[in-house]
Amino acid sequence: MEIDIREHTCPKCNVTFWITGGHEERLRASHEFFFCPNGHPLSYPGQSDEEKIRELRRKIDNEQKLRLDAQRALEDRIKQKSTKRKTKKS
Repeated sequence: MEIDIREHTCPKCNVTFWITGGHEERLRASHEFFFCPNGHPLSYPGQSDEEKIRELRRKIDNEQKLRLDAQRALEDRIKQKSTKRKTKKS
């Protein structure tokens, strides 16, 4: 059986230690504090890859909605101008 072990170095005391890959992923997702062997608190304050992907998807969805809304508004204006021209000719 193979275990995913990841090496870390404490930025405060420079001690090297290891944690499992699964535990690291949970810490990155939760942003919870963990401690080096000398007791220094550490965390992953930045967004996890999953959080970045969710945010990008949300931004893309919002941009697509804005584009669709703008396209529909433009099509409505074109229809209104076309209707006004037809009524003027009559």
